[in-house]
Amino acid sequence: MKFIDQPSRTRISAQLVERPHPRSLGAYGTAGAVATILLAAPSLSGAQQARTSNVTEPAAGLEVVLVTAQRRSESIQETPLAVTAISGAELAQRNVTDVDSLQRVVPSLTYGNAWGGVNLEVRGIGNDNIAIGADAGVALHVDGIYLSSNHFAAMSLFDLERVEVLRGPQGTLYGRNATGGSINFITRDPTDEWEGEGRIVLGNYNARTLSAAAGGPMIDGLLGVRAAFQTVRHDGYTPNRATSGKDYDDEDSVAGRIKFVLTPGEAFSATLGLHFSSDRGNGPATVYGGKALPGFVTPAERYSGETFPDERGPRVVAPDEDAFLHREVRGANLRLQWDLAGARVAWNTGYWDRSFENPVDYDMTPIPGAEMRRDEEQKNFVSELSVASASEGRWNWQAGLFYFDDESYERLDALIAGLDPPVREFDYYISDGTVYSKSYAVFGEIGYRVTDRLKATVGLRYSRDEKEMDHLLDFGFGAFVATDSEVVKDDWPAWTPRFVLDYAFSDTTMAYVSVSRGFKAGGLNYSTIPASSFDPEFILNYELGLKTTLLDDRLRLNLAAFRSDYEGLQQVQVVFASTEVTNASDAEINGLEAELLFQPIAPLTIDASLVYLDATFEDFQTEDETRPQDGILNLSGNRLPRTPEWRFALGARYEMPLGSLGTGALRLDYARRSKVYFTPFNREDQAQDGYHTLDASYTIHSANDVWYLQAYGRNLTDESYRAGLLKASGALGHLNLDYYGAPRTYGVAFGFNF
Repeated sequence: MKFIDQPSRTRISAQLVERPHPRSLGAYGTAGAVATILLAAPSLSGAQQARTSNVTEPAAGLEVVLVTAQRRSESIQETPLAVTAISGAELAQRNVTDVDSLQRVVPSLTYGNAWGGVNLEVRGIGNDNIAIGADAGVALHVDGIYLSSNHFAAMSLFDLERVEVLRGPQGTLYGRNATGGSINFITRDPTDEWEGEGRIVLGNYNARTLSAAAGGPMIDGLLGVRAAFQTVRHDGYTPNRATSGKDYDDEDSVAGRIKFVLTPGEAFSATLGLHFSSDRGNGPATVYGGKALPGFVTPAERYSGETFPDERGPRVVAPDEDAFLHREVRGANLRLQWDLAGARVAWNTGYWDRSFENPVDYDMTPIPGAEMRRDEEQKNFVSELSVASASEGRWNWQAGLFYFDDESYERLDALIAGLDPPVREFDYYISDGTVYSKSYAVFGEIGYRVTDRLKATVGLRYSRDEKEMDHLLDFGFGAFVATDSEVVKDDWPAWTPRFVLDYAFSDTTMAYVSVSRGFKAGGLNYSTIPASSFDPEFILNYELGLKTTLLDDRLRLNLAAFRSDYEGLQQVQVVFASTEVTNASDAEINGLEAELLFQPIAPLTIDASLVYLDATFEDFQTEDETRPQDGILNLSGNRLPRTPEWRFALGARYEMPLGSLGTGALRLDYARRSKVYFTPFNREDQAQDGYHTLDASYTIHSANDVWYLQAYGRNLTDESYRAGLLKASGALGHLNLDYYGAPRTYGVAFGFNF
């Protein structure tokens, strides 16, 4: 997703999140120690601040940040859950242009990609499977509309009011597949007066970005409109060493949005949003990363008489066939809202669809014999009716009905050098299926202020998910030929409660304790014979949080400690030519999250975040097909995939007067994360060692705030790191296929208001 907005001179206190840690209330002492360390460190990351000509002037204080994480507007410091809110202006000022770069500024959020798919995790919880039969573990919402697939996370999304990232299971208010959390994108509404803005970016790799937005009243007091568009283009980061010269890891996207707001009276409003996004690039580079089974002669090698090259690296590809990735997303949201006496009623409905085409040379080497193509189409319909108390009194409540209907189609074609050439020169694999999903839910939550300082909240949601699949599987490998065509269906009910106590020690310090349950729907395996289903996974989360605002509103420190018990964890297992999801294990996740935002003097903002995650499997036994001689392996105690034990971010912004020219602002961001494994086996050849990134920018704002000029650099130390890994099946030769993050990029941006 792309977030492009103009850097603002106004201070936006973007990120103070509350996070969790392990074991028990004793972990709270650890949180205090971490807070002390962070306060002592010259940290960096953070929000913008009001400009001043006197660099020694005391800070005026951090602004209040309002969020709607609990479906009502409230201060982030009074919200008893772990949430980070980042304004659209802050995203641009920190050069956050997609979900990949969003993970740099949101603790516990991890983004990965493989074969054009997207893996999202929050606190180590997500989904390894990019196929249509399984659901994501992190929910995506655009203006309140739930999008069921993480593939939507790759679309262009810009001109944002803010992004809210909720951590921990959100099973009561957000429902299905929010076991890890929810990422909520709130787009900008029309303004009362006509205004607009634009941004032009030029950078290395021939990067060109153009974005613009404008809005205002079409009919004063009755109808407002806002329109925005963006184009992003850059050459591939990974050159093709084959004769075609077609580079990979490029982008060629265009996106647009138009939003209408109708307000015929004070008691009613209607909002219609129309969205479009298209990317027609060459797709990600699939980099041959060696053999998971050393010494194995792959079918492609046997067929061609060649061997895979010894030269390997993050930017080494030479496919014998060109690839491309074409992705389109279209969406429409309609929200009707009535403000009644003592209550607010809202009906939120949305229809989104997407298409995906990706033919690819699976190993991207000059050796022929592994050509594949994946095509997908998805239609996503959501409707929710909710009613909530209109004001914050001793009692507040909300309730609602939810309906979800999704149709997802996928076809996978593969042509692979024959396992047994005398039988046939090329083996084949065809999978063609459609999954129909429906979900129904009813939910409610009641909050009661026991005293002026103590509040209790109880919520409950009942969900029922249904899935049905029509599927055809046809393949031939050597002498083995199989065809299967059948209809499979299953359904799963779930109860997901939430209990919260929050206590305000003062106007600036609040603590909360919560217990919540999350639910990720079961699913269907369409690449197995016979087709099969797998059960839901459940998570029970215990959390203790502290939110503080100190030093006359110049320091915010938010801490949270949590323990998550996972039941029936869904895991992807590759067996020969099939990918199968099973409820393989239970898991335990203990964690601590701390965030600091400090404004010691008006021109300087300092922020830091620290995350510790102890995320391990329990009672997990399975076989690694690349090590059959080892038999059944006990993976209990192994770390969950793509989950670093430690993450640390440090950033600072300093503003300085430039006389009649205006004001300059220097921004530095440093981030580091520890080692991750990409599979449950925790193998060294399927891991990424710890690495760090350094970003910087310098922005000049004109004195009249009409324009700004920015120079920026990302990953300035040019770190090379795996962002994802796909383990190819035995039919393809037990290969490790790597996907790498972006190299060093830099450029200039010019923005203007009108």
